[in-house]
Amino acid sequence: MVESNTPERKSRADVEGNAEGNSPTADQLMKQIRQFRLAESDMEQAAAAATSLQRVHWSGLRRALETAVAVCYARPFTEGTDLDRKKWAPRERSANELHWSLIELRNTLYAHTEPDTGRREIIDLGRIFIDDIEISSRIYGEQYYSIPAEILLAIVALAEERQATFRAKADDLEHKLGRPRRDPSDSGWNVDPR
Repeated sequence: MVESNTPERKSRADVEGNAEGNSPTADQLMKQIRQFRLAESDMEQAAAAATSLQRVHWSGLRRALETAVAVCYARPFTEGTDLDRKKWAPRERSANELHWSLIELRNTLYAHTEPDTGRREIIDLGRIFIDDIEISSRIYGEQYYSIPAEILLAIVALAEERQATFRAKADDLEHKLGRPRRDPSDSGWNVDPR
């Protein structure tokens, strides 16, 4: 058998413990901890962006923050992760609908622009009608629909709830590695290198 220096991608069963029910190895636990800590951070970023959107009026910044909301929220649930998308989706109906809507927005508008959505299009800004006569100045600009302001609070609540869920799972996994349980009032051990 030829050995390869390329790391082998582990299946979801390997990450969560093997199919025979054996406990995961320390390396498998570390991979899971990494997954859940990064997911926790993504939810914190999504909540921060949605919170900031409530105070921002400049179009360019609003759109950047909307992109951050969708991309950060959806990142743990993308195809390239080992996180089980359905298992970690919220159970409550309205939260679940918002969860899948944010993932869909990420996939069709914010990370990839699908032309069929109609949410982002170029239109003739100077085109007007006066008495059924079309007048056009052929000035083109972008048509864009924002995330409705009334949904932002629900997005913040959803992201904060998912953040707490991912934090609790990572804490449990770290406890399996021998780390003492964290004080529940501690919001996180994020380190800012600045």
